[in-house]
Amino acid sequence: MRWALNVIAAAGVAVTLVVGVWPFFGDPNVPAQVLATILITLVYLALMYFVRAPRAQIEHVSLERGTARFAQYYADFYRLEGSIFIFCEDTEWLEGDVMKPVVEAIAGKGKKATVCLTDTSYPTTEELSKREVDIVSIPPNQALEVKMSYRVNGTEKILIIRGAADGTTRRRGRRRPVEVNTFTRTTNADLVNLAGTIFTTIIATRTPSPATK
Repeated sequence: MRWALNVIAAAGVAVTLVVGVWPFFGDPNVPAQVLATILITLVYLALMYFVRAPRAQIEHVSLERGTARFAQYYADFYRLEGSIFIFCEDTEWLEGDVMKPVVEAIAGKGKKATVCLTDTSYPTTEELSKREVDIVSIPPNQALEVKMSYRVNGTEKILIIRGAADGTTRRRGRRRPVEVNTFTRTTNADLVNLAGTIFTTIIATRTPSPATK
């Protein structure tokens, strides 16, 4: 269906250019600047349609791990109304002063927050558990090379996936190596329902977590 709409849109732009705009190029009474503006506007609108329409439900952003912007991105998401579910290896990434707003955003959810981990040994895990956050220990056979945060508020569902294998590492000139994570944020029904199924399965087959004993 999407490709059919794209073809129709392209045909519409072509007809508009040929029938509505092209005849004016031969009219000396119409300034060239006006014609150029019309043409550029039509091309721009066509490009925006083709570029943006297929991605309406998916957003991408790249952030350097451990920075204030990185922390703010997570904190803003976890503060949204509703329940949150987090899937990652451990809470090491939440250690440090810069990440305190994120920890507080999760802890502030209390029982509305569920954190699924393969390693529950970090201090932040214990801190979250004391704040009534549900800590779920993931057995090795359920471990995935993915980090994701899933938020549910009634029928509204949003999923954030952080780049597998902790994103990419790159150098900026002579500066220290930095880790840049690419986030995919989506409301696509297929993806969010898949995430919901994963969390439901993990929680249903949970094993006792040392952090909750």
